[in-house]
Amino acid sequence: MKSFIYGLLIILIFGVAGFYLFRGAGNLASRLRPSSTPIASLPPSAFDTPVESLAPISITPTPS
Repeated sequence: MKSFIYGLLIILIFGVAGFYLFRGAGNLASRLRPSSTPIASLPPSAFDTPVESLAPISITPTPS
């Protein structure tokens, strides 16, 4: 039972450390590249992907 609690504690510590590590890396990246365009300022055509590229399956039923 004691080892189970120690394992939970270690997982918790690593999770918090990883969260702060990734958050710090994100803050550092945004500080290094402040000129990067945010997603909101991108043209809407940047997210338009044709349906054919997502599902290359013909929707019309093939005559049997």
